Amino acid sequence: MILAGFFGSQDPSSNIATSLTWIFWWIVLIFTVMFLGRVFCATCPWLAISDWIQKLSLWGRRTRQFTLGLRWPARFKTILLAAALFILLTWLELAIGVTKSPIQTAYLGLIILGLTLGSMLLFERNYFCRYGCPIGAIQGAYSLMSPVELKAESLEVCKNCKTKDCIRGNEKGYGCPTYTYVGSENSATSLSCILCSECVKTCPYDNVAFNFRPFLKDLTSSFTPSHAWALFAVVILALTSFHGLTMIPTWGLLISLTEPYLGYIGSFTVWMFLFLGFLIGAVYFFVYLARLMSGTTMPNTRTLFTYFAVSFLPIALFYHAAHNVAHFNMDFMGFIKALSDPFGYGWNLFGTANIQVAPITSMDYVWYMQAFLIILGHILAVYVSTKIAHRTYPTHSQAFRSQIPITTLMIFYTMFSLWLTAQPMVMRTSM
Repeated sequence: MILAGFFGSQDPSSNIATSLTWIFWWIVLIFTVMFLGRVFCATCPWLAISDWIQKLSLWGRRTRQFTLGLRWPARFKTILLAAALFILLTWLELAIGVTKSPIQTAYLGLIILGLTLGSMLLFERNYFCRYGCPIGAIQGAYSLMSPVELKAESLEVCKNCKTKDCIRGNEKGYGCPTYTYVGSENSATSLSCILCSECVKTCPYDNVAFNFRPFLKDLTSSFTPSHAWALFAVVILALTSFHGLTMIPTWGLLISLTEPYLGYIGSFTVWMFLFLGFLIGAVYFFVYLARLMSGTTMPNTRTLFTYFAVSFLPIALFYHAAHNVAHFNMDFMGFIKALSDPFGYGWNLFGTANIQVAPITSMDYVWYMQAFLIILGHILAVYVSTKIAHRTYPTHSQAFRSQIPITTLMIFYTMFSLWLTAQPMVMRTSM
């Protein structure tokens, strides 16, 4: 991707850097995380290169590692850094048009590599994957719904373990690079586990394994995220819909209102943050209404926001999938064409360079699929929210009343999502 971005044609339709990154990889990422959790983290090229350089080895355990081993600053042990980088990545994609530029896509790949490698050379283990990587953070949030996890088979064995080799490491493997304890009873390891399997190697009791579990388990169990993670869940919800909003004629009208005064970039930035702030405020407001309607002052609004914000993740995930269905239909044949001529030099390596780039099927069928995914996400979100309400309130009546505002907001947002997918969209090489 980097080679094609720097040395290939700068026409995005004939360079594999843009189609590989923004069509094939991103679509595959969203659908794999839905069923396999953070499996991409286990195969991440940025992490692999950084890991090889840090350990000065392609495989095997090295006692000495090439790193200063500094402690990660306590103030950055929060998901807010990754959330900020995700907002920045979205802005670069949509406002600057990184997805339309092969060389800018290559630069972006190098920047992410630099952040990953720099973190591993400066700090102990791999905190960037846990607290800084926006791609890993999105996967972590969506993995709360995934039917697979890397977890201890018996929590009792972990309680009785004195050495905690899964965290510290031993002669068989390294300690967990993100300090994720797979024997924890009340935390969702999916948020920070990168599926490196070092804990599988190091556990002296053979007690760690990849497990199948019910879909949505983390969201419906006793797990409660931090307020920062809850806020990030709403940010994901907002920015996934924002991608669709910027592709319809209505967006052009909004930009035209402020562009004479702020310019395009300024107008885009203002409307983007207005949309983001409006949705965060709307969730807070409806959570406040839920607190009022429950008839009890406890928990407070901030705590309730922490509880209920993650219930919107199914809506975000399935809208994200629905949005990418349209991209797959319109742009995937362009990726197949680029496979034969990745640099745009006129090659025909696999005999696909001359295929016609056209939609795979009718957009009518695509919309039915999108509608199905969006409605499914809405149903799952209502289910999760109801589970959280019954876990939060002591009586069925309080839980039921609290769900009236939350469900109302979800209905409004689902209708908005259906309206977005029904609009004529200007397709581009992007998420």
